[in-house]
Amino acid sequence: MRSRTLRTVVLALAVAVLLVGCGGSDNNADNANSGPAGLPTIPEKSWVDQTGKKKVVVDTRDNVYVPENIIVSPGTEIVFENTGRNPHNVIPAQKGDFEEIPVSKLQPKDSASITLDSEGEIPFYCSLHGTPKAGMKGRIKVSKG
Repeated sequence: MRSRTLRTVVLALAVAVLLVGCGGSDNNADNANSGPAGLPTIPEKSWVDQTGKKKVVVDTRDNVYVPENIIVSPGTEIVFENTGRNPHNVIPAQKGDFEEIPVSKLQPKDSASITLDSEGEIPFYCSLHGTPKAGMKGRIKVSKG
């Protein structure tokens, strides 16, 4: 009789733990800190302001873009220069934000550019060395200032 009671209590606790672990959250704070494509918001101090320039260079090294997060004016030419030893590409996290720069155009010592005319925040990444959320990634914020 005692072991049956103990089993019932243990089973009830296990079910309670399972239900708590599977419960959803009504906390909208996660959504408030979400950037484009569901990515985390970038702190203001992490952005490099390049507004007002006609051309901006992003150093595309092995496993990193430098600077990683830039603010540019609409119409600015953004040049990705591969100064590393490995080939790279530049892929928009949201298809259609810009025409991707393929590996064939960003071999070591190559450069390729994009121009963005519409305001907004555009995440990008190298599919060889990262994802939109980790590794070789960056963002471009297009702003009239």
